[in-house]
Amino acid sequence: MLGEAKAKFYSTVDMFNGFHQIKLDPETKHKTAFTCHEGVFEFNRLPFGLSNSPHTFQLVVMSEALRGINWKSALVYMDDVLVFSRTFEEHLQHLTTLFQKLRETNLKLKPTKCTFAAKEVKFLGHVLSSKDGIAVDTTKTDADKTFHVPQNTTDVREHF
Repeated sequence: MLGEAKAKFYSTVDMFNGFHQIKLDPETKHKTAFTCHEGVFEFNRLPFGLSNSPHTFQLVVMSEALRGINWKSALVYMDDVLVFSRTFEEHLQHLTTLFQKLRETNLKLKPTKCTFAAKEVKFLGHVLSSKDGIAVDTTKTDADKTFHVPQNTTDVREHF
């Protein structure tokens, strides 16, 4: 899909505290209650640690927010969004549409983690390039190449 798009321009955007932008329903937030030495507390916003938080954020929030552009001019994984286009003008239109959808759903971006209209970007462990296509981000795999294979019990204890 992404390879078939023959994209020349990429933008990556990241939500600002993605999960925490989602307010919990007052009727159900009691299900997030926890106890500590200070008392009993409930979350007001979607926390990371709940088993359904990722599912809720991805499917209910992000997929719904990007309905109509997801898998066409954008790809979303949790709070990371990739926008891809063949031309610069088309890319500006795709970004405008994305920003409108994020504004409608009141989702905020973290500008320091965004890249706009680049010929090459890193996204989810891959390098996407208008020149070279899709490749593995070697900074993510270099540790595998240099990993010391334990030869005995002492090696195992030393490294783990």
